[in-house]
Amino acid sequence: MRVGLITRDDLFRSRLRSAMEVYYPKEVEWFPLPDPEKAETALDAMGLDLILWERDPNREEKPNRIPPDHLILLQEDEDGPRTEDGPWAVCKYRSIEDWHELLMERIQTQSTECSRPVLPRVEPNSHHPVTICLFTSGAGGTGTTAAAGAFARSCAEQGIRTALLSLDHFPDSPANAGNGPLYGLEDLLYALRSDRYEIGALINRTLIRSESGVFQLRPCPDPLDLFSVTGEEILRICDALGEFCRVRLVVLDVPVDPSLQCVLPFREADAVVLLTDGSPSGNRKTEALMRVLPKLTDLPREMLEKKLALLYNRFQPGVGQRMEGVRIEELGGINRLSEEDEGTLQKRLAELAPMRRLQEVLHV
Repeated sequence: MRVGLITRDDLFRSRLRSAMEVYYPKEVEWFPLPDPEKAETALDAMGLDLILWERDPNREEKPNRIPPDHLILLQEDEDGPRTEDGPWAVCKYRSIEDWHELLMERIQTQSTECSRPVLPRVEPNSHHPVTICLFTSGAGGTGTTAAAGAFARSCAEQGIRTALLSLDHFPDSPANAGNGPLYGLEDLLYALRSDRYEIGALINRTLIRSESGVFQLRPCPDPLDLFSVTGEEILRICDALGEFCRVRLVVLDVPVDPSLQCVLPFREADAVVLLTDGSPSGNRKTEALMRVLPKLTDLPREMLEKKLALLYNRFQPGVGQRMEGVRIEELGGINRLSEEDEGTLQKRLAELAPMRRLQEVLHV
């Protein structure tokens, strides 16, 4: 819950925040605000859920653009009447348990007529401000995430402003690792699913830049956020990275999913890299994926084959086999490398010939 607080009572502000952090840690994120005008801006730009406002008796202030159901007026006397569609007036002197109950009750009365507005339709072959390269696999254990990260690194090291967007439901790196940005992928999804604030006001504050120069978004702490993401939302984030962050290339790591999460990015990507390890099972599943893609994406086979590329990853010489009758671009093979930490492995992969061939395919 994100709560803005407008008050000149520094002692009250300090005690309320401290007590909430002790008794209800990580439930409320506080944003001190100087006046209602700044609060109106912050409500849109920072996605605040509530504004607590103690009026300054020496100034005439009116929160004209703060929705009444997102506002709580603080006063020193007893509570006023509570309505669902109007601001509440409450006594600021109350126990911390009462404050917690009050905030939760106010949140529950907010309008929920449309929790996720319909986004403008993205037509096939639309123009996007970025080049999009999608990595996926029909079989598990092919190192899709490592290969996508290596390609992003290879491009960044060539001076291409590159972002890596992993939609792995259970990422290897924890969402709260290191001293990263305050906002993450879940905040961008919130921006897209509400009309509270624009994604452009937020996205630059969600990026993490690795030592190799690749931009990434902090993963969602809750996997359910990614299970519900749509293809429209993926493409809107890609477009925002190009428009507001000057990113030239977005590398997507997307698991195969017959829902909108997979279909629309497949249609819009400039290149789709399919990975197999060359095993009989991996090749068979990759062939099956290639057969269903024309129907899944509703694209002509010839158009689809122009954007598909095949990469053999974690290939074992003497055991793995190439797929026969392939009519798409073949990037080559990468043998199974010895187990190393993720950074060292990606650095080695980024230097290999298949990554350079893919850059040539994309003309980046």
